[in-house]
Amino acid sequence: MTTTRKAKASEILKAHRAAARVAKARRLDPAFNAQCRAEDAPEPTNPSLGYLAGRYGFQILIFIGLLAFAIWAWPVIVMLVKGAVAMACLIPLMFISDLTRPRRRYYRRIW
Repeated sequence: MTTTRKAKASEILKAHRAAARVAKARRLDPAFNAQCRAEDAPEPTNPSLGYLAGRYGFQILIFIGLLAFAIWAWPVIVMLVKGAVAMACLIPLMFISDLTRPRRRYYRRIW
C-alpha cells in the first residue's frame, strides 16, 4: 500500500468516525436531532417574485427588465434588421447595375 492510499484510507476513516459521532449525538439528544433535521430539510419552494429577488438578488429583476425592454423594442429591432438586410442586398446591386453612372441626356448633343 502506497502512502497516497494510506492517506486516502485515513481520510475515509476520519470522515466515517465524524459521521458516527454525529449519528450517536442525534440518537442521544433530541434537541440536536431536531436542529439537524431542520438544517437538512429542503428549502420551501415559493414561486413569488419576492422569494426570487431575495434568493438571487438583483439579477432576476435586471433580467425581467431586459426582457420587458426587448419585447417593447421588438418592432424597432425587426425594422432595423430588415433595413440592414435590404442595404446589404441593394448596395452591391447598385454597383453592378447602371444606376450609379450619370444618365445620358438625349436632348444634348455630344460634340
